Amino acid sequence: MTDSIINQAISAVMGMAEETGLFAPITRGPLGADAGVRMELSPGSPPTCHLDRRCEVQLSLVINAKHRDMQLVSNTLHRIHDALTRAPAYPHGDAWQITHIQTESLPELIEREPGDLWLFASALTVTLYY
Repeated sequence: MTDSIINQAISAVMGMAEETGLFAPITRGPLGADAGVRMELSPGSPPTCHLDRRCEVQLSLVINAKHRDMQLVSNTLHRIHDALTRAPAYPHGDAWQITHIQTESLPELIEREPGDLWLFASALTVTLYY
């Protein structure tokens, strides 16, 4: 089964983020008990449909990361935001294209979890045309 257009776009954004050299690969879903980086779609706006039956949607992607090194986590998320919002080109597929990525929420400290893990969160808005 082929991934949906939205999941293809999210995978492409994750790939762009991983090119920045992260301390762990990005996975989908909530964070587990250990250090890592996660990206997941949060509730957002419905698509705007045009007369040609094409649509544009704003995808809100939440990025969570945690690690014992607070500075490493903060720098990792800031590096992701800088790279994605300033990219010279955005991913596209046969039937879709990302037209814009912007910071919705800068990385911020959420809490210090048991085991001395620092949890940070941030969000990006990805404009997808399909």
